[in-house]
Amino acid sequence: MATGKRKRQDLTGTLSTLKQWSGTEEEEIKLFENHTCFRSVDSKTQFDVDVTILDYMVYKCIKSLIKARENELNGAKPHWNIASGELEAVHEWLGLLKPALENRKLPTDAEYRLRLLYTTSIFTCRYRANFISDSALQDIRRSNSNRLKEREDGYVHSHVLMSKYFPLEEQIRYQYVSFLVNDLQSNHRYDLRSDVEHVYASLRDILVIFLEQTLARTYRYAGEINERLLELFGEWMLQASVESYLHLGSHGSEPLNEIFAFGFGTCSLEERPSVQELFCDDEAALQESPMWTDIRQRYMNKAVLLLEAAVREGMHLPSESYPVRAFELKVLSYLKALSREIVLPDLQQVIAGKIDIEGISSSESKRVIDRIRPSCQAGS
Repeated sequence: MATGKRKRQDLTGTLSTLKQWSGTEEEEIKLFENHTCFRSVDSKTQFDVDVTILDYMVYKCIKSLIKARENELNGAKPHWNIASGELEAVHEWLGLLKPALENRKLPTDAEYRLRLLYTTSIFTCRYRANFISDSALQDIRRSNSNRLKEREDGYVHSHVLMSKYFPLEEQIRYQYVSFLVNDLQSNHRYDLRSDVEHVYASLRDILVIFLEQTLARTYRYAGEINERLLELFGEWMLQASVESYLHLGSHGSEPLNEIFAFGFGTCSLEERPSVQELFCDDEAALQESPMWTDIRQRYMNKAVLLLEAAVREGMHLPSESYPVRAFELKVLSYLKALSREIVLPDLQQVIAGKIDIEGISSSESKRVIDRIRPSCQAGS
């Protein structure tokens, strides 16, 4: 993170271009309506302008998505329209940048922040129908299934419970879905029937995306894989198991095995970099971490015990046994911490007073940035 104020002549072009996109000091800067009207003669300068704006939009969108979900979980007004509008704006802006990105790369921090937006959006919006395309979701599921098949040394949990008593009767499963809706304080329609499961990204589906984000962090910021983080992984696997069997109608041992198929046996160098690396022992890099061995087994045992209790108790298993709301808040807190680790986007540093732009006063810079709006149709 930058300390003190820095003079940045290279941002002058960005602010000057933005000023051109608005007619008066009060008029909003509508990015998509004006983007093609003020193209720079210098394509490199234009690319820098576009990337600077993109990075700022991604930063704002991550914050809005996390805030919307936190508000929703806490019973406050979530303002999903703002988060959705900003997410749509990022998608459209990336479309404008696509030709240039074929020959150029985003700066490292901007690329990592964009990846974090993907992870954040797919977690916070996973229960919103058709948020992710069916083809993309099927690709994720095939990859997850293949990972389990490829790990021949993987521990196979073949508990008779999974095949004998699951899937649950529809009446019982619908009751658990209603528990979920109540616990998550959601205004969305959580239609988790098995016949429409394909339109939702479950915790089982997106677990590997979350792990890949953490792996990217370890490479980018030398982040430590500590006991607290491994506990979060284990808790995610527990919640994914509960969701799969109690809410989505899964049966058999494969879902449980797939969810917990991380870190078994050796961590092959041929797989690096892969999420299996997160579970390797620091002292013996090709072996599983003993700490993770204990944590994984504990959460797998807990998952089985919870599912046994669900069969035994029917519709009377209290949701406090698997506090999904507390779990979601933990994940959101972690995603927020990841966002804070990244150096602020240049435009946000201008707003925070950490950067001065040569030739443009601080107050004028802030006024220009504050007037940025994705478009009049974005819903923000």
